[in-house]
Amino acid sequence: MKGEPAWGRNGILQLTWVYDELFVTPQVWSGVFKERGVAFRPVMSTRGVELATVVQIVIEDEVGIVSGELSFERCAACARSKYSPVTRGPFPALTDEPPHAIARTREYFGSGGQADKCVLIAQDIARALATARVCGAVLRPVKAS
Repeated sequence: MKGEPAWGRNGILQLTWVYDELFVTPQVWSGVFKERGVAFRPVMSTRGVELATVVQIVIEDEVGIVSGELSFERCAACARSKYSPVTRGPFPALTDEPPHAIARTREYFGSGGQADKCVLIAQDIARALATARVCGAVLRPVKAS
């Protein structure tokens, strides 16, 4: 990042060029994510200086989704399937249980030259974010399998 984010009322953000990474304030990490075993990485400025008001959430796990009813396109450059973003209703059911409180989908969502994996968080993290009144995230329930 060029410098410290202008957080305003938000406590969580995604960069417009990297949608499947989460960045939070150190206070949000310690109040919501830390006690649930979610690690963080420091964020550096483009000059190599560690930023004080932002950390990156570490997401190591991936889970599959039930994609049978989703429309998709095949990327001409990489041959990956890119599913249409889910913008209405619940997110598709998962094929397996995530081993930790936060994970990404194995599948990519997007079209054209843009695609990313969706970030999935455990229900207790979603509740903790709501209780702490953390702004900046859009949360959608996942269909029961």
